[in-house]
Amino acid sequence: MPLTEHSATYSDPTFRTPKWRPPHMTSKGQPSCVKEKLASTTIMCGPIIFAAGPMPTKTFTHRSNGGISASNSKILACEYGFYKMSPVSEAEEQSLLTWISAFDAELQPIHRSLLAKVMEVSCAYQAYGDADQPRGQEMLAFNLMENLHTRFEDAGRRALDEIRLGNYSYLSSSLKAAEGFHSYIGQQMTRTNQWKKNAISTARVASQALCDLVEKHWWLMSFMLGANVGVKLSMTAISGHFVILENQTNTPFVTSDNPVINVHPSALANESEDNSLRYSDVYFPISPRVAYIVSQSDTYGRGIRQASEGLVRRLNSEMRRRCDKTLFADSREMIKATKQPSPFNHDALARDLL
Repeated sequence: MPLTEHSATYSDPTFRTPKWRPPHMTSKGQPSCVKEKLASTTIMCGPIIFAAGPMPTKTFTHRSNGGISASNSKILACEYGFYKMSPVSEAEEQSLLTWISAFDAELQPIHRSLLAKVMEVSCAYQAYGDADQPRGQEMLAFNLMENLHTRFEDAGRRALDEIRLGNYSYLSSSLKAAEGFHSYIGQQMTRTNQWKKNAISTARVASQALCDLVEKHWWLMSFMLGANVGVKLSMTAISGHFVILENQTNTPFVTSDNPVINVHPSALANESEDNSLRYSDVYFPISPRVAYIVSQSDTYGRGIRQASEGLVRRLNSEMRRRCDKTLFADSREMIKATKQPSPFNHDALARDLL
């Protein structure tokens, strides 16, 4: 599968020098390559998919403290500074290179290239500190990943809008459209607090050093993992293993602050949560009336399918079980109606799929 689009995503005119050199300072004491405006870095998941297009901007939320409230969906599920960078030391660079070496061979050069750019910025960050320019350090820390995440969001935005409008053929209109959409889903899946918690738990079993690396540099590692997931999803979907679930039942789809989940039967049967996608049916509710699944198992069929009431309720229950702190729906009643799932049963799933 061509990786040119993913490679291009990492290119940024800000970091074109082959190796780092002390930044040219402007009259304001800032490197000329750095944006003047400090970006407000947020994690945008869940409700953003319910906010664009012909959708109501009011979203009802259920938080872990038990309260239900109505809010403007454009300002929900935002965490300030979620992917704010921390400078990477030379020792951490070597640890990250070792971690990257476990990826698919075709993806390793892309991630090594990104890490090299991160090291350049880490040097610039130190230069700002030496020059007693904390504002410059702050701009670098917030802006480094902002452009990359924005590009992934832009690549997915058109596809989301087209799918909401029923123009499903857009996904097959070009390889670029398909790759952009699945890259977006990959980032939506990995840049959440839930994935971070699972990654830290897994890393802690391996070694404390890896656990410390994940905790400090999740802003970078989650991005690389999201790119990997996006490529995997693209390859699976392009081979025909995808489902567009239309929902004409009386029960709308709900979403959460963990908006992309694995609904493979093996994951449904597993009460503990992990980030393994060895067996995966990746589920992404796009609106209350349409959802998308990249399905290795073909459990949910292929192509355009009509969801049954039972299946919608099951998927909603799984979304509630996997959420971190907040569940989102288009009505207060839907929040109240979405219960924790019952113990998994293959026969019950088969009935829901009818």
